[in-house]
Amino acid sequence: MAVQRLREAAEMAKIDLSSARSTTIHLPYITAEARGPLDLTAELTREEFEHLSRETLGRCDGPIRQVLEDSGIAAADIDLAVLVGGATRMPAIDGLVHQFIKGQHVYRGLIPDGVVKGATLQSAILQGERKDTLLLDVTPLSLGIETKGGIFTKIIERNTTLPTKRSETFNAQEGQRFQLIRISQGEREVAAYNRLLGVFRLELHPEAAETPQIEVTFDIDANAVVHVSAKELETGRESDLTIGAAPTEQPEYSNSQLPLVPPVPPPSEAPTSDIPVT
Repeated sequence: MAVQRLREAAEMAKIDLSSARSTTIHLPYITAEARGPLDLTAELTREEFEHLSRETLGRCDGPIRQVLEDSGIAAADIDLAVLVGGATRMPAIDGLVHQFIKGQHVYRGLIPDGVVKGATLQSAILQGERKDTLLLDVTPLSLGIETKGGIFTKIIERNTTLPTKRSETFNAQEGQRFQLIRISQGEREVAAYNRLLGVFRLELHPEAAETPQIEVTFDIDANAVVHVSAKELETGRESDLTIGAAPTEQPEYSNSQLPLVPPVPPPSEAPTSDIPVT
């Protein structure tokens, strides 16, 4: 109960410091000792708050640079930056954005016209009333699988236009009887640091070639439904998993399996690494 009260007070202090230079945190009867109940009273300035949150604020720098890079638009060409969300009301966020778009206006209010026009346009396209406009959806984050060494190997890169389909071939290990395919979403190189979307199992022929090859295919339709399949090329054995727009929790599997090895390149190219196998 005391921790919850502290969290609520911290949230209120953050909100206050978006418009005030300092705020007072007062929590009566926050705890007690032999002499009786104790209160908590503290003064917090905006400068102190920004110093405490500097590491979190620093993590905003990368995404802003990434957005500019992905869009292909120079910061100098931006006329207006629209900030959405409670945290954007912090003056420190305002200052961070101004570092990129110097001299331009930062807007935090609602833009109802923009929302209405976008919804109307989408509705007209879906009903077939407007055929001269095409709205394209893209993958917000990269999709791939875990490979040897716990590495995240991307199969579909972020910002790929939907629908899309792509396959990669990986090496298993000799004598392996099954392979777990761990599907993740994210941009980090280590698979464990990305979001695990699902896991499925592909049975392998124990007497297959010395180095079984597994073709993993990602197929995403226009509704962002992800269909992942794995096929052992020598025997034709196949297994798959479909992940909806809001993926459900997948069963936990033991980490005892061997990792797959990175994609197998065409004969004309140098060999690549393998995926972990089980």
